[in-house]
Amino acid sequence: MLSEVLKNKIGYIFVILTIFSLSLFAQEKFNPGKLNPDAPKETEQFGQLAGVWDAEQTIRNKDGTWSVKTAKAEWRWYYILDGHAIQDDWFSPDSVNNLQWVGTNIRIYNSEEKQWHMAWIDKTNRRLATFTSTYENGIMTMDGTNAKGRHIKNIFSNISKESFDWVQQWTFDEGKSWVRSFRSPATRPTI
Repeated sequence: MLSEVLKNKIGYIFVILTIFSLSLFAQEKFNPGKLNPDAPKETEQFGQLAGVWDAEQTIRNKDGTWSVKTAKAEWRWYYILDGHAIQDDWFSPDSVNNLQWVGTNIRIYNSEEKQWHMAWIDKTNRRLATFTSTYENGIMTMDGTNAKGRHIKNIFSNISKESFDWVQQWTFDEGKSWVRSFRSPATRPTI
């Protein structure tokens, strides 16, 4: 008979291997799809983000300092509409202030207008927010009005295969100046 200590060690190893296998299976199940060869080449501007990302969102306090609380999130990007558009899903199970943010964004590039058109909706605000976006020097800048009617900009920068930065800016003077209100660096998860 196996000793109790050996049984516990074998059980522990079995649990670790099972968790590891399940995490591999979960990652293998997610398929971000691929770009359709007939889609505008600009689709790759956001398409380069296809896959799963870990993000951490921080909120700017009213006094101008950044909150010490960080909301962790999973951000999944994938091709839709037969590889002609990009959708991303944001899920933050432990957000700042005990809110749970879940939302999705659909993005499609219009070749005639030379810009992106996007629509965001989340379970908290339950309103559609629309944006346009441009790409210059490796920076994606979304411009639009959020679900509460505030003119905002969302900026994606420092984009690489392993990470990118996202910030949301608000204006209080009709767009003459902008204040960073949220920031979310994102990285590819490691196994």
